[in-house]
Amino acid sequence: MRIGRAFARLLPPLVVAAVGVVALSRVIDATSEPAGASESADPSTSRLATPVLSARRVVDELIEPVGRARLQEALQPLASSMGASSCLRVTIDGDEVIDANGTVPLIPASTLKLLTASVALDVMGPDRTAETTVEAIAGPVGGVIAGDVWLVGGGDPLLATEGYVKQFRRPQEPRTPLEALADSIVAAGITQITGRVLGDESRFDTQRYVPSWPQRYINAREIGPMSALSVNDGFIDTALTPAADPAASAAAELVGLLQQRGVTVVAGSGSGAAPDGTVELASIQGAPLRDVVGEDLKLSDNGTSELLLKEIGVAASGTGSTLAGAAAVVAHLDEAGLPVEGLTLNDGSGLDRGNTATCEILTAVLDRAGPGSDLTAQMAVAGESGTLDTRFDGTVVEGKVTAKTVSLSGVVGLAGFAEATDGTDVTFALLLNGPQSDQGFAIWMSLLTTLIEYPNLAGLEQLGPRAPAGG
Repeated sequence: MRIGRAFARLLPPLVVAAVGVVALSRVIDATSEPAGASESADPSTSRLATPVLSARRVVDELIEPVGRARLQEALQPLASSMGASSCLRVTIDGDEVIDANGTVPLIPASTLKLLTASVALDVMGPDRTAETTVEAIAGPVGGVIAGDVWLVGGGDPLLATEGYVKQFRRPQEPRTPLEALADSIVAAGITQITGRVLGDESRFDTQRYVPSWPQRYINAREIGPMSALSVNDGFIDTALTPAADPAASAAAELVGLLQQRGVTVVAGSGSGAAPDGTVELASIQGAPLRDVVGEDLKLSDNGTSELLLKEIGVAASGTGSTLAGAAAVVAHLDEAGLPVEGLTLNDGSGLDRGNTATCEILTAVLDRAGPGSDLTAQMAVAGESGTLDTRFDGTVVEGKVTAKTVSLSGVVGLAGFAEATDGTDVTFALLLNGPQSDQGFAIWMSLLTTLIEYPNLAGLEQLGPRAPAGG
């Protein structure tokens, strides 16, 4: 555990200066007007309630490091309790306040989503949208499309039907409504398709799951089968049955919506890549990337993270695969000057137990973005939203912490920002691997209640100037 180097160099001379100011102020205070003396009505003879050379007039440059020193002292017992398989790091404005095992590679679980989302925003931009199109060899003649139609996936992880999202306690928001795409086809004057509707997922590879994921993740529906054309997260019914062919399943969903709207599809649905030279019949744009990232981090959406990782691979190398995306994330973070030592990515969501990251890189990514940024603005809020909506409800930290949660067997944690009493945003990352994960909530509360009290620790309010009498 250590105080930041710059802070450590600054603190001793400032404390000495403070002691001098306090000593001198005692002399001046002894000659100043007695407590309770009335002020003159003549402004020219009025006296200051607080002498000029008083400890109460200590500049912010002194109050701030003293506050940080007291915060470091308050966090020391918790930091000292971190086992070898856990880490804690706290910073303010990028400056380290305390660090316990901050450079030790640990299983990051869902905090890895912060790294995936950060790089996605960097390489694609917050306004980028994914487009899903409907294409054919030729446009309609008399309302009829002769032959097949292709539903071409653009990697949108939030393409879904209304019935699907409504079944969850935390509905997926935003949603790219497949119904709106069906409406666009109708609006184009199409009444019949003589061939099939075929799902085209060629933007990404067809690896449905990361090979190293345990089968229980699939059985528990932690994530559906991955595809560049993924409707309803790749599930086909309310029982969340994984689609054997997500592209064909998406095409079937569209056929059903078209039939509800009076459009006849003669030959049903299937999957296949669109040929060159097709014309666009209709399209729908997904949400801006900043909002996709918001949904991902707020709800800890594994499927969204994995499709974002494949899209990063497309942007970086033209290859829409998990492997290409993971390599691009590490390379981009390294090029940005972030501490990638100990970082291993096998996926984009943190499901893989072979992933490793440090508390140092988590705080570095958070500090680089800052609170209220495209990366962090829509993260879960304690007691209010997302994966924190019922955690900390009714506690002193409710509404004062914005963070990404971690929950994996034997791994818990939290990384984000705590709003202190003076409005300062304190950055923190806490990962508990192994036995300490059983104490997760208690450790979270100990950390967060301390952070939100900054800088009002051990009587720092005594340093502020008193208001003049009658003022």
